[in-house]
Amino acid sequence: MLYRIYNFLAYNVDFIIYDKLIRWKIIADLNKFGGSGIEAKQNNIPLIKNPYEHVEWDKLSFGETKNLFKITRNDNFIGAPKIVSIDVDNYQGIIQVKTIFADKIEWFLDEEKIKTKYNTAGLFTTELRVKNLIGKNLKFKIIGIGGETISKYFELLPQEVL
Repeated sequence: MLYRIYNFLAYNVDFIIYDKLIRWKIIADLNKFGGSGIEAKQNNIPLIKNPYEHVEWDKLSFGETKNLFKITRNDNFIGAPKIVSIDVDNYQGIIQVKTIFADKIEWFLDEEKIKTKYNTAGLFTTELRVKNLIGKNLKFKIIGIGGETISKYFELLPQEVL
């Protein structure tokens, strides 16, 4: 009986620990393998705190969209760019944004423009890698013929250097 309880607890503890695991670090002593003087490459991938983590994009109404984004519309019938989805991959440090009616996206880190990507037509899928970015607040602005859509801040939390 005690063995069954131990196995149950061990399984559940492992599940809880692995459910929260995002990345791990492997440390190798290169001197033991004849690699003295070799510098190991290190990457800093901050943890991305996603303000849109629990949004169900396929069920989102226009009224709810106005609460999630700052939207400015021009005086035409097209309207501001519409967000189809936002996905964050904390393992690789990638934010993926899918939108329609967009001509370009501008990324801002601590209110300074860091990247711009352009779209020609149709569904616009773009990614930003946060690897080695140093800052705290990240947001994007999507610009189209019908206006602009500005996101909330994605907070970049410092992680141990990998």
